[in-house]
Amino acid sequence: MTIEEFIEARLCEDEDIAAGARRGPRRPDGWSEDYGQEFIVVVGVRDGVPDCVVRSTDESRHIARHDPDRALRQYAALRKIMRLNREDIADVDSGASMQITEAVASIWSDHPDFDPSWAVDGGGSNP
Repeated sequence: MTIEEFIEARLCEDEDIAAGARRGPRRPDGWSEDYGQEFIVVVGVRDGVPDCVVRSTDESRHIARHDPDRALRQYAALRKIMRLNREDIADVDSGASMQITEAVASIWSDHPDFDPSWAVDGGGSNP
């Protein structure tokens, strides 16, 4: 798998997840958090025990900020960056083009298909 194929596969996976989340229960104007209130989000229940409970306002604020619509805009922007990189920058400076490609791929450095040689720092760790 090339680095470009890896990026495209991750974008497709993430878009599918975000599109699915748009269909779930949410406010018409997007996800939100009531600032100053403690949130409890139960993601799933198995054998009567919640799989995930979010209690802190920092965590709930993070979830609200990553509304599916925002995530879909982000993936569209990343696709445009990759297209411009491939069409414009690679012709001028292939070194810069590869650095941009590796930086984008490093978003998913925790994915099992990620090649550590693509890491921004060259060591395979998260940037």
